[in-house]
Amino acid sequence: MDALPGFAAAEQEWVYYMTDFLHVKIGTSADVQRRSGQLQLEILFRIPGGQLVEKREHRRWSALRIGRTEYFNPNAPMLLYMALRVDRSDTVAVRSLEWLSLNIMTRIA
Repeated sequence: MDALPGFAAAEQEWVYYMTDFLHVKIGTSADVQRRSGQLQLEILFRIPGGQLVEKREHRRWSALRIGRTEYFNPNAPMLLYMALRVDRSDTVAVRSLEWLSLNIMTRIA
């Protein structure tokens, strides 16, 4: 759908899951790739949605949240959730999830 005359078209908002290989950050951005570079985090996956979807995802993992940040200490159910959503053809995302999983499992052991 085109924007109304005099109004810019709204950019698609995305909810992203990114990692530093120890934690997961859940946030929103219209430009996930740019945001990844700003934060120096690896993108695991993204889903369509804005702040309401982000809030839902934050509530889903509230027990794992680090303070009042958008960072989470992943556990096995969260790793499974992410593994089911990562794009298998995205080798960087798959490798990043593998490294995150390995780091979490060694931290738990």
